[in-house]
Amino acid sequence: MTTKTRWRWAAVAAALALTVVVVVVFFTSGYRPFVIMTPSMATALPVGSLIVVQVQDHYSIGQIVTFLVDGRTFTHRIVESAAGGFTTRGDLNGAVDGWNLRPENIIGSVVWSARGLGWIAISLPWLVMGAIAVELIARARITRAQWRWSVRLVGAALVVTGVGLWLRPWFNVELVGWRPADTGGGVLMHVVNTGVFPVDAKGAHLASGEHATVHVTQSNAAGIHLLTPSPDLPLTGQVAIVALCLVPLVIALLGRPRDIPAADDVVDTQGSPDRRQSPGVRGVMLGGIAGATVLGVILIAVMGSGASFAASIRNTSDTAGTATYFTCRAAETAHATANTYAAYAMGTSGSSSEPDLSGNSRTGTWANSPVSSASFGCDRDLPAASSTFNGTSQCLFVPGAVASPNTFTLEAWFRTSTAGNGKIIGFGDLANTANDGANDRHIYMDPAGRLVFGVYPGGVARIISSPAGTSYADGQWHHVVASLSTAGMALYVDGVVRATNPAVTTGEVNTTGYWKVGCGKLLGWASASGGAWTQPYYFTGQIQYAAIYRIALTPTDVLNHFRAGN
Repeated sequence: MTTKTRWRWAAVAAALALTVVVVVVFFTSGYRPFVIMTPSMATALPVGSLIVVQVQDHYSIGQIVTFLVDGRTFTHRIVESAAGGFTTRGDLNGAVDGWNLRPENIIGSVVWSARGLGWIAISLPWLVMGAIAVELIARARITRAQWRWSVRLVGAALVVTGVGLWLRPWFNVELVGWRPADTGGGVLMHVVNTGVFPVDAKGAHLASGEHATVHVTQSNAAGIHLLTPSPDLPLTGQVAIVALCLVPLVIALLGRPRDIPAADDVVDTQGSPDRRQSPGVRGVMLGGIAGATVLGVILIAVMGSGASFAASIRNTSDTAGTATYFTCRAAETAHATANTYAAYAMGTSGSSSEPDLSGNSRTGTWANSPVSSASFGCDRDLPAASSTFNGTSQCLFVPGAVASPNTFTLEAWFRTSTAGNGKIIGFGDLANTANDGANDRHIYMDPAGRLVFGVYPGGVARIISSPAGTSYADGQWHHVVASLSTAGMALYVDGVVRATNPAVTTGEVNTTGYWKVGCGKLLGWASASGGAWTQPYYFTGQIQYAAIYRIALTPTDVLNHFRAGN
């Protein structure tokens, strides 16, 4: 064994020893690597993400954890803590997981993640096996020596491309579900991008992990509705992907030895001309093989990377379980900008301002730095969070003075366990304070947990309320809507009309004021039963997706908004 060979083996041994040491330290420190294989965590951890989790002393709401249930490994977010365990949910999922997760079943919380790197871990075994197969073919006795590098360069490029075609790391879309469309015919397909690069799904631009509901109306002769997403990369991006797939080809071409006679070449021993091709002929054939390989890679890696989905409607009159809007955001932004005064998602922390979703640029101002909660009422919206109202000082102030609005709708998702609560949403004559003088056009909760909608026309309080016997201070999420118009007062809870008064069509007159979420004076306002009580100025609980409209939503509108979140 030569000195050079000894150094090579010593380097290999040292690299192996170092790898073993790194792996041992990694695992003994409580770290574990995993690859995300399903789209349930949406954009937080798209399919193909490589994650590292570490065991923790304790876990809290909002953390993303990896855990075992019935021998299967899941990575979801903690959304509730109760009964000695946790409730978890995937960010994309429409409901919480159906188990009570015990702390001892948690492997650890996610401490590091990298999008796309998981695909390398998944594909590596197949690439190694492909490389071995290509080398065996190249060294087979039936392969002439001068053709071995031709086999290697074609085989390596096709192995990389084939593994990419099978695993689909670049472009791929998964169909989450579908249902008949409520209007316009066709079907609504809910799809999520599970590839690394963006795709276009019938006009919806989806980055990795993003999802959308696509209305598909075109169908074939058999009544099957088809959706075929396509890559949404510029030409430079597609060229980069092809170049990546061709890296083995380039390496093989650069590393190919010169075309010299090989010991096992076939030579005519009877004096006939040599049957080996000349270097020029072999060069032409090699160029042809390389060109064909490039063309094959382009066709497979880019043009063949789409997914196609089909759906059919067998009973178009059956619309059970359908919804006009897939998310609360979609519902609140569905009405024309002129018909919406302001709309807010809520659920972020830190910033003193709250973006207006309506398009009217009425950015809300928080009384205090907002605190988010991992509890939420809108199951399919992201981020999966709401804003916490502490009952003492928190409020979202809506900018812009409004003069005596008499046609409007108030809407909010809320959760509380406190009866005799403050305003969920309402109107007062002073800006940026809960200590209003004149105040009405509001929704609040009385000591029995009943919801009350009140206005003050002609100096007389007029209220309607949810029926007696049901308390909404039950720690569950509820959807409340109240409207005033020439058709009168209306109060809806969880998509159903609970009370109306067609005789009352105006609020307090000659009052210019401001809309507020989560606060406002209630002094002098009665409970649903008419009794007096000590009214707090601030709401206690969580609120998500609150909006004020300049129109009176119809009962159908209200039901569709409720279905958007539940």
